[in-house]
Amino acid sequence: MVTAAMQCAGCGQAGPTVEATKKETPGAQGKAALAAQKAAASWVETHQKSEREHLTFRLLMGIPYRLVPGAWQ
Repeated sequence: MVTAAMQCAGCGQAGPTVEATKKETPGAQGKAALAAQKAAASWVETHQKSEREHLTFRLLMGIPYRLVPGAWQ
């Protein structure tokens, strides 16, 4: 599972996090990740309309990890 969000480099505000749907093949998963990036990028237009001087953004990609207590502790 991959998540994507856009962040304004000017003010630090970030748009919503979009989660790529889990797919069975690597190719399909790559396409789902690109779709999540596109969906996250749609926030940039909304933010830029209200903050005209904010012109630089960054794409934040994440892969969630969960630690499970066990023998390693």
